[in-house]
Amino acid sequence: YVSEALGISPAAIEWNPVTKTVIIQAEKMIVLTIGSNQMQVGHETLQMAAAPEIISGRTFVPVAEITRALNVETSWNHLTKEVTFKR
Repeated sequence: YVSEALGISPAAIEWNPVTKTVIIQAEKMIVLTIGSNQMQVGHETLQMAAAPEIISGRTFVPVAEITRALNVETSWNHLTKEVTFKR
């Protein structure tokens, strides 16, 4: 659901179980590796505050880092506990 809110089709997201990487084909190719605080964005490597992880068979990625890589503005409403993405 988050990918669609960011304008990324679910078909543009790939999981490689051998390398444990998530590959997102957006305006720039983004590669995240489970357990690594580094994210590849195009030809650039960026440090992340949190690493992707697998919990109970589900892959969790740091959405804030992906929005930063895609230059998507976000806002947090602490009253409703909602995040808004602005493209």
